[in-house]
Amino acid sequence: MTVNLTTEVHWAFRLDNPQSPEQQAIVFRKFLLTSYIVENFYTVSVGATKMSIALFYVRIFGTVRWMRISCNMMIGLIVASSVAFILTGMFQCNPIPKAWDGLLPGKCIVLGLFFVGQRVLGVFTDVVLLVLPIKIVMQLQATFAKRLSLVFAFAMGGL
Repeated sequence: MTVNLTTEVHWAFRLDNPQSPEQQAIVFRKFLLTSYIVENFYTVSVGATKMSIALFYVRIFGTVRWMRISCNMMIGLIVASSVAFILTGMFQCNPIPKAWDGLLPGKCIVLGLFFVGQRVLGVFTDVVLLVLPIKIVMQLQATFAKRLSLVFAFAMGGL
């Protein structure tokens, strides 16, 4: 994600430097091409992070059947959605180069709706991963303060 952000900021700050509109259009196309390439790294890194949290839960709470099933379902959802988002991002336009060169003839998906759908599913998986361990932790034989601190620790790990 850091490479993604650094690259996009680098190109965004170069947008004001060109002297002519033609040069500005070339720089902007390069920025769009760079964004097109690195946006999949963001999707992969977010999916890998969520999968590692779900696999961590399986390792810790794997003896509890409903937790193992829930985590496996989340892993399936995360993998399926990550693959779908990567493929949608790669093939967002027909022909593909239209994604960074708007002057080419062709069609593209509505990126605003795609990003909203991606974020809605992202928030859903975040909330589920944050809530999953609460029931088991609250059933532990420990003081309420210790259980609450464990819930807080799991929540901080999920953020």
